[in-house]
Amino acid sequence: MSMIEQVDTRFTVSDCLKRPLFEGARILAGHSGLQRQVRWVHVLEIMDGSSYVHGEELVLMTGVGVGERRQLSVSYIAQLVESNVSALCIEMVHHYVNLSDSVKSYADSCHFPIILFEKPVSFIDITQDIHTFLIHRHHDQLVALEKISSQFLNLTLQQRGLAKILTLLEHELQTTVWLKDYLQGTPLIHAKEPEKPEACNSYAITVLDVHVGDLFVMENDFFSEFHRLIIDRAITAIAQELLRRFSLEERRFRSSQKWMHDLATSKSGNLPREVEIKAQGDTPLFWCAFQSDTPHLYDLDTTSDSLFLSFFQKLKKLQFMLGQNGIQSWITTYRHQWMLLGIDLMNTPTSYMNRLEEVWTQMTKNHSTWQMGVSRTFTSLKDAHLYWKQAELALSIQAIPSHTIEGKQIQRKELIHYDQLGPWQLYGQVEPTILKQYYKDQLNPLLTYDQKHGTDLRHTLDLYLETEQNKQATAKKLFIHRQTLYYRLNKINRLLGTDWESANRLLALKQALSIFHFIQLRQGEDEQ
Repeated sequence: MSMIEQVDTRFTVSDCLKRPLFEGARILAGHSGLQRQVRWVHVLEIMDGSSYVHGEELVLMTGVGVGERRQLSVSYIAQLVESNVSALCIEMVHHYVNLSDSVKSYADSCHFPIILFEKPVSFIDITQDIHTFLIHRHHDQLVALEKISSQFLNLTLQQRGLAKILTLLEHELQTTVWLKDYLQGTPLIHAKEPEKPEACNSYAITVLDVHVGDLFVMENDFFSEFHRLIIDRAITAIAQELLRRFSLEERRFRSSQKWMHDLATSKSGNLPREVEIKAQGDTPLFWCAFQSDTPHLYDLDTTSDSLFLSFFQKLKKLQFMLGQNGIQSWITTYRHQWMLLGIDLMNTPTSYMNRLEEVWTQMTKNHSTWQMGVSRTFTSLKDAHLYWKQAELALSIQAIPSHTIEGKQIQRKELIHYDQLGPWQLYGQVEPTILKQYYKDQLNPLLTYDQKHGTDLRHTLDLYLETEQNKQATAKKLFIHRQTLYYRLNKINRLLGTDWESANRLLALKQALSIFHFIQLRQGEDEQ
């Protein structure tokens, strides 16, 4: 038997009629409303009833305040119904009031009981009797509530405590309950999701001022305040369990920092057994370096718990989605970015990037400023530090060389694989001053002329080399007449020298233009 069944949570008009003082009372109208709940008793003789009630009262009256006409009006009953009064009891011994057929008919239509006392009764005795019963019942409910609260809290100390809390709550409420746990990265549904979840009442679960879940309860018309107090105690226990889980996860998160940092910096360290086992053989691993839209989260010692918990939800969601795509992952902070070590459990190096891009696209729908760099796959943990540098380099560039997008030489992306960088892989490891000097040695006459005359011969050369020196294709891309292109090429010829189309010089110019775009991206378009 549930705790609710033991304490009898609802006291109704029907229960009132079973009390000894109601012996001989007669129901005049509203027979279908006998299950209306009664929370208090109130003696009311004035006709402005709505001003003195709060709802769910049993109203007692003699009718002395009705006046000389002794006629109870439909409007008065309507006031009581609108005020959610449970029932009206009238002492008819003194015949202070008459009830018309229209009043009876209206009460029936509103399921509002009208009860008559045709023998003398003491309103004081009725009030005292019912109030004493309600107070005793309230005490019993408090005791029962304390007991079930202890049960909920004890379950938080057990394995699978969350599921056990929900099972106990279902038993007490005798209805379907289910939970969306946002700390797991995706809703965790307890029991069977109802056919119409939108018909459920939802209760927010909050931890450290962060919305971490929703409890859904399929309520019915017989739910009382006691039912909702039990739900409130369950929510407290669930929040404590989720907070405990978060604390454990945060501890794991911090413990991951040491071994992941060691891997990324070629230091020897103790790897978790799970990582050692899954990284055996030819199982492909890869690094991801990414930045979020909340940069000050990287220092865990200074970040507030609530802020970290809010972002932690996103990290768990990322890990869950990767897991659904066959990628197990570990995440921690590294300097001013996040580091992710992934293991492709599907062991398909050619498709892991497609799966990773699909997950990242979903993650960045509402976080357009997130950026990620991805390394090549590797199988030996001894080489992990080399591949971490690849991920960092891809993240730092945040764009890839492109010659296919409307003549643009760079393409910005939210997720970049190291292989997409092409020759930029090398540039990222060379001193910027050396790179800048190289492209200036090759292109300086052209760049100086463009700057002085407001032309863009550098761009013309770029597209001319991109089209493999096809004049017709170059003119088409530039949207100019072929004669105009000839004029520009002659100008380039005078500036760069007559040997600029020789094999070695063309190779040097292509390299210089590639470096130019790389430097432009890294240091800004105004810095040449």
